Amino acid sequence: MPRPFRPHPQAAFAYTLRQRHPALFMEMRLGKTLVAIRRCLLYKPLNPMLGLRVLVVAPGSALQSWKDELQAEGQDEPAALTGERSLRLALLMYANANWFLINREGFLSLPEIAIKAIRNWDAVILDESFIRNPRAKVTKFFLSNFRDCPHRWMLSGTPNPENDMEFWPQLAWLDGQAFGYRTFWDWRAKEWQPDLQGYNWYPLPSTTKTIRDTLAKRVYALRRTDAGAEPTKETIIRILEFPPEIRIAYDTAEKDFVLSNTETTYAIVKYNWLRQLCGGFDATKPLKVWDGKLRELLDLITGELRGIPTVVWFHYNQELLAALNLLIASKIGCAFLYGKQSLAEREGQRQSFQQGKVNVLLVQQAVAQMGMNLDHADTAIYYSQTPSAIATQQTADRMLSLNKKTTLLYIYLLVKDSIDEDLHEALKLKKWSSNLSLVHAIKEAARARQA
Repeated sequence: MPRPFRPHPQAAFAYTLRQRHPALFMEMRLGKTLVAIRRCLLYKPLNPMLGLRVLVVAPGSALQSWKDELQAEGQDEPAALTGERSLRLALLMYANANWFLINREGFLSLPEIAIKAIRNWDAVILDESFIRNPRAKVTKFFLSNFRDCPHRWMLSGTPNPENDMEFWPQLAWLDGQAFGYRTFWDWRAKEWQPDLQGYNWYPLPSTTKTIRDTLAKRVYALRRTDAGAEPTKETIIRILEFPPEIRIAYDTAEKDFVLSNTETTYAIVKYNWLRQLCGGFDATKPLKVWDGKLRELLDLITGELRGIPTVVWFHYNQELLAALNLLIASKIGCAFLYGKQSLAEREGQRQSFQQGKVNVLLVQQAVAQMGMNLDHADTAIYYSQTPSAIATQQTADRMLSLNKKTTLLYIYLLVKDSIDEDLHEALKLKKWSSNLSLVHAIKEAARARQA
């Protein structure tokens, strides 16, 4: 028996019936993947002898979710265009599949996905709208190809995390133009104003109205709050203090660009030094120099959170591996996801957590911030945060589920008077002001601390 549509996915499905090239701007866990699958299954194939041919381009961490949804809909195993180039190319050319999945960077090693003679796609779906930057190679590739594809799709939960300029490439992917302009640069030149320094651009009043009117007519948008699916959330901040010798090293690095007798003139290098010191590591060695966050993490997992399914997020691999070794030494079962694993290994670790075989999942943010379902957890600990507002929101969304009624708990481990606090506050501000420069905010916070 097919899974029933909830009211909001049903409304989204009705929208897609009216659109040749649909755009679903629906937040996580509201059913946009299921809507896309069911609508595509109704398309008349270009080649009835071969059947439907759909290409899904998504973050690597979201590919398994697509496999799960397709399986739940009774579809045959999709062809995953991953691994060595020779294998990808062979699958692309010869696989007898209706659905093909590739990660968003896959076009670099397999540009043949755009060759009509190899695969004449009935539909191409871009998941998590990664073509927001008009200068990026990935944006140029997709805007330059697939123009004769009968159905182009755009799926996203957060289509404009930085500013409204990001809408143009996404709508241009669908329609060949956006807001009446065939190029982004013409649109920016005529509809936006630069600041005095020329770094930031601001829309004219008429531009904002045009964007809103166009989106209202062109896309189907839905937030969890509007769908009545927003769970209760609680945030806890745990403040830690450096030991005296690390405090001195941190302050010296922040003020003088010197750490462990190593100098730098680059702010970005110093920035990473400071962030890694907060996690317990001297990046100039590299070695662990203090274990304050690790001890706090262990105390939480063995104390207040004992037996509670918990996801722990890390920005740096060395932090994750240090935590993994600590938990293993403490005989605490856990799973872990980081960049050096294959997709199959990551899925095995994820399933171990989702099925309740272990209660702790350690995750490097870049590999699982989008598309991966971790809704077995109600609690997340941020050992370190990623310097991106959208990435922070997407990691938080991993625990969401339409059926979840419990309160979601987010715990942040921050070092007092450090870049940890600066970044946390800047990300909160950025949520409300997409034009806020994160780097500028952090510099201002550091300058105020030194005054």
